[in-house]
Amino acid sequence: MTTGPFANLPGQGFWPLPGTAGPTPSHPGWPQSGGLNGRSSWMTGAGLGPTVPLMSVPPSALDPVGQTAQWVAAARAVESQRPDRLFDDPYAVALAGQDGARCLQVLGVSGKPIVDYLAMRTWYLDDLIASAVGDTGIRQVVILAAGMDTRAFRLPWPEGTHVYELDRPAVLAVKDAILTKHRAIPSCQRHTIGIDLTLPWTPALVVAGFQQDLPTVWLTEGLLMYLNPTGVHHLLQTITALSAPGSVLGGDLPNPPAPVRPMPPIYGSQWTTEQPAKQQFGTDDLAALLSPYGWQTTTVTPDDVARQVHRPPVSPFRMPDGNLVHNRLFKAERA
Repeated sequence: MTTGPFANLPGQGFWPLPGTAGPTPSHPGWPQSGGLNGRSSWMTGAGLGPTVPLMSVPPSALDPVGQTAQWVAAARAVESQRPDRLFDDPYAVALAGQDGARCLQVLGVSGKPIVDYLAMRTWYLDDLIASAVGDTGIRQVVILAAGMDTRAFRLPWPEGTHVYELDRPAVLAVKDAILTKHRAIPSCQRHTIGIDLTLPWTPALVVAGFQQDLPTVWLTEGLLMYLNPTGVHHLLQTITALSAPGSVLGGDLPNPPAPVRPMPPIYGSQWTTEQPAKQQFGTDDLAALLSPYGWQTTTVTPDDVARQVHRPPVSPFRMPDGNLVHNRLFKAERA
């Protein structure tokens, strides 16, 4: 049994135990069609080895925005421990560290909707990638604000796939140090680009090998809500300018839109004394947001995903101002 700071986390209740691994898929590679994005549910990470032991990241290593990546990793660790897990992230415990575990403990029972939602979001975007890479042959993936994302390591990428991870240098430095310590080997051609996304990042992406004439999968997972409206539209303009026909964009946004407000109390005095991250953007009409840029959008709710993977409905989570947040997941295609 897991004890100490890693016991009694919301969702499953315990961290994944060292030495556990996910079920083996029925066949190697990408799954057969049938999921929300045209493919079926699948377990990732098989064959990548056991769950790594915990490595604590010093509390001062990342600021509150960077620390969001740690509690998202903690949520992936909780999901990976379930016997019916939707995915297996063998590095989530190490990347979450003590801080990620502490964050979920601060949330307590109130954090279960967030953990459940993050599991649905991860599966949905994994499925989106599987459809784009497995069905349409896209071999170029860009993950914006990649944080502690491990898709470059845990997904069974086809040969010749390039995955570009963009985030601030401090975040990628912490992440890469942990992955190096645990001898993680990417299953694709992985490129890390340390840059603040509020700065011009296109030149750095191109220098890293990105080809603008090829279709691309773009992930904005957990990013857009932290940008103000001007920042969201500037990012969409940049993505669109770099997207060849056939490109796919995936992400999530709160619905309905809300004023600038603090996120749940995982960034308060119980965890960090720095200024908390704030939600700044949301929309109740994703199609209207993306169609002016030439994207055809399909949206789903977390409950849609839950039904697809035979899970109970996902409860909305309550913000410090008392409002309930109902997120939407989206897939947009560039004609």
